[in-house]
Amino acid sequence: TCSSGAFIPFNRLCKNCPRMDPRNPGRPFRVNGKVILVPLKTEVDGNNSYVHHWIESAKGEHASVASFADLSLKLFQLGAPLTLLERTAKAQLDEVRHATIMLGLVQEATNTSTNLAFGKAKMDSYAAATGVTMETVLLESLEDGCINEGLAATVAGFIKNATKDASVKAAYEIINRDESRHSDLAWDIVKWILAEQPKLKEVASKSYYMYESQALTNERNPYAAMVSDEIWTQVKSHVFSSNRERLATMLN
Repeated sequence: TCSSGAFIPFNRLCKNCPRMDPRNPGRPFRVNGKVILVPLKTEVDGNNSYVHHWIESAKGEHASVASFADLSLKLFQLGAPLTLLERTAKAQLDEVRHATIMLGLVQEATNTSTNLAFGKAKMDSYAAATGVTMETVLLESLEDGCINEGLAATVAGFIKNATKDASVKAAYEIINRDESRHSDLAWDIVKWILAEQPKLKEVASKSYYMYESQALTNERNPYAAMVSDEIWTQVKSHVFSSNRERLATMLN
């Protein structure tokens, strides 16, 4: 949704607005609407479905480091309270830890001692201060935080409870805890923005339900290596039910 309320399909680019990209769960880093992911410098055998998932998860967590840096700059520009800036900075460090954890799982599963590191990001057109408004940060927070990170936190909880592997359990316990905080941060950003600009309540409502609808109609399970389609459906149902209650409270 852009400022006019128009629908923007996820495969079209809108440099001023976020978009739902079902291929990249969690908080993505976008430049002019394009999701930026950085490859590993070292080739790793990702034929095993778990290893492939953890490699892709590591890339996503790594990208989230940049995403929170970007969010920090936007909140700074908009005059956000220091508490929100502090929590955003801490979330960025959480994502560094998550990327490290995922790479650790890859190393353990492939029995390799090779140091796994990321290459360079291609983002020549990045301009953080361009087109930043309360509305754009509101939309990013609803999609990337309230929905995407809410889903990431909840599915991590399912994985933590289901796995018998000690390393995997420990990894997803941390991710479940941290992503839950990140989702709460997004909701608090939404709350702050709506308090500053109540006129955005209608935009928030329409946009949230559009993002939710996109996620519900997308049949792909991005965590297929870790949880069944049935569990993924349960995760979405749980998160969206909770989200609707939280949003309704803020819109009243």
